[in-house]
Amino acid sequence: GNGAVSFTLVTSAFVETACSWICNVLAIKALPRALVLGASDVHVKQALEKFIFESLGIPAGDVLVENVGGAVHVGKTGNGSGSALNFGTTEYWHLMLERTALLRDILDAGIAVLHFETDQVWFEDPMPWIERAMEVTTSDGSQNTLSRVKEVDMVVTINTRQEVSGNFFY
Repeated sequence: GNGAVSFTLVTSAFVETACSWICNVLAIKALPRALVLGASDVHVKQALEKFIFESLGIPAGDVLVENVGGAVHVGKTGNGSGSALNFGTTEYWHLMLERTALLRDILDAGIAVLHFETDQVWFEDPMPWIERAMEVTTSDGSQNTLSRVKEVDMVVTINTRQEVSGNFFY
């Protein structure tokens, strides 16, 4: 209803992590709205659907599991083998570039995206924090006077080198 989706890409190496993350956000009642899990292949899609819809009993309308294998090509070390792509390898960076292109396509369609990775721990629903961060306010010095300056285009996490991280952003 707000023109946004919550999206993460799940490869074979991260199926168990994604399932654990779903259990954790359910426990804190923070399952994201319009949740889309991009499965790297049909096997990942089937495993996620079995766990989400059969084991947990989540209604199909609450989560979309979509095979994005046509848009994202996982290298030999991650395609169905359950092996993780090692950070910094050529295969890893190809996957990150393809994920970025997929996210760009979603944004180009006029849909806002909350992108996250499932190896994170959520203690509460992040959307109230993101919505607050989307409006920048300023005070003119008088008591209780705040005025909206502008809406920001993006809310991101920053790594230790002060670079935008790709693991969580809106």
